[in-house]
Amino acid sequence: MRARDAERRERFRLEATAASALNHPHICTIHDFIEAEGRHLIVMELVEGRTLHEILAEGPLPASRAIDLAMQIASALAEAHAAGILHRDIKGTNIVVNAKGQAKILDFGIAKRIAPESEVDQTVEQLTRAGTTLGTLTYMSPEQLLGKPIDARSDLFSLGVVLYEMVTGRLPFAGSTPVAVTDALLHAPPRAFGDAPVPDRLKAVILRLLEKDREKRPPSAESLREELASMAEAAPSGRAPLRRSWMIAAGAVVLALAALAGWLLYRSSRARWARTTALTRALSTRGAGDHGAVPGGDRICLRPPRCRKLTETLTIAVRPSLLIWILPV
Repeated sequence: MRARDAERRERFRLEATAASALNHPHICTIHDFIEAEGRHLIVMELVEGRTLHEILAEGPLPASRAIDLAMQIASALAEAHAAGILHRDIKGTNIVVNAKGQAKILDFGIAKRIAPESEVDQTVEQLTRAGTTLGTLTYMSPEQLLGKPIDARSDLFSLGVVLYEMVTGRLPFAGSTPVAVTDALLHAPPRAFGDAPVPDRLKAVILRLLEKDREKRPPSAESLREELASMAEAAPSGRAPLRRSWMIAAGAVVLALAALAGWLLYRSSRARWARTTALTRALSTRGAGDHGAVPGGDRICLRPPRCRKLTETLTIAVRPSLLIWILPV
């Protein structure tokens, strides 16, 4: 147990040392590494939000949202890789998204520093030597899974798994046992996207990230970020028809409201005319029989049943025993 505890402490120190060298808006900031009363502590930035794993438990994300988060993660990895640091455990539980939609990468506990052989720290080398498999199985690149030397493109494979998961809600390589998952990672193509509404260009990027041969993956996190950014910039033009549809719908509503207002105004003017003009003349008309003609081309019906087949009626209550209907001829 003592040997294992010593290794854990060293990995704990390694996380602090590796991450504290990074200063990026999408990487959780490590402020200090301290030891107090036999306990080893990392003083780090408080990141409020939910892990990407928790968010995806509610279902896949729209492609535009997935692209935005992948851009942020790729930007953070580009910073880490430029500093000579591989994360080696990119996955949903190590990515926190705050209320503003900003992603933060956590847990550099199994990070590996990239350096010339003469500059590699022997302790780090022992913890991360070839033949040692560290990371999370379902997100590992084939070369990492086999314990081979890795470079920045291994993190990009893991990001490809995360990006696939964001748009489909499931993992690209599945199996009922660790052995089955391992076989899928090493030999099987990614599962089909199914009915997920993923743009063809984004599908192509994801499939490139998930290539078994790292030479076929994007060459760097920065190049990936730039490609995702170009997709994000092109997205507004793809949404233009939707905006036009909303504008047409809004225009139709405005016209409908204007027509309604006009009709109400007309009805109000007819009611005023009926009260101030037609009613007076109707009551003064004698010998009209069932109806009396009113100047202006309108007809007054003293017996409503005779007028049931006519439309656009306006009923005026004169007194309880008499109704007068004013109807356009």
